[in-house]
Amino acid sequence: MEITTIGNGNASYFEYYTGGPVGKGQTALGIIEEDYAVGAAVYSAHDGVIFIEHLLIDEDYRRRGLGAVLVDAAVECAENIGSDRIMTFYEEDDGVTQFLRKIGFVCMPGDRMHGVPVKEIFASENFKKIKDQKPDPDVVPLSKVKKADLQKIRELLMAVDFAEELVDDEAYEPELSYAVFENETGAVCGALLARHMDDDVNVTALVVSEERHMLLRKLLSAFAVALFHQTKKESRLCFVGANEKLTETLSKLVGVPIPAEKTVWRALLQV
Repeated sequence: MEITTIGNGNASYFEYYTGGPVGKGQTALGIIEEDYAVGAAVYSAHDGVIFIEHLLIDEDYRRRGLGAVLVDAAVECAENIGSDRIMTFYEEDDGVTQFLRKIGFVCMPGDRMHGVPVKEIFASENFKKIKDQKPDPDVVPLSKVKKADLQKIRELLMAVDFAEELVDDEAYEPELSYAVFENETGAVCGALLARHMDDDVNVTALVVSEERHMLLRKLLSAFAVALFHQTKKESRLCFVGANEKLTETLSKLVGVPIPAEKTVWRALLQV
């Protein structure tokens, strides 16, 4: 077996189980046996931190220490770029926690994940009304937002403890993410960032200055319509750590309950 970088187009375990090639900004280290990737660690680098987004081992090759080998390879990559931390997020799973702690990660429970199938949203009477409304001129896709306003969005995010690296071209999809502007002054006062991850759509950040309810509704309405045009009906809408007000607002807006699901755990390895 050998460890090598696997890229777009490779017939690999990674593509088979995630349904697509390595994404933009991602690197996949694969354990190769006879031209087949029997395992892969898929990671990306943000602000000096390596984030492991997938750690996959073929069922026939598990319990052989291959997961630890892939993490060691990711550690080497981190050292090569001067990073001192490796992080990963995963849904609550005792087996995963035990494995990560065994190879040196510190694991801790994080936020609750909320989720709902998008087809339930699209089938609701509330959504049908939203879809037929004219686009709100105060809500703009991030693909059309000026650099100066992107900086203001970054400042809004930092003020409520979102990571600064969220506002880059790898942490969100510009056509699926929106900024909302004050009608009278034209000042940016909120943003919703989202991206596809595997078969799901994840809201990675949402912030509105001064918790203004109407601005929140405007953002969520535009995002719901974007979901309809850019997302498969088999997908799920997921977001982590949403407060009760956001959950209640989104549920009322689309007419569908947004239940809390599993707890998302965080794991950190100091290199």
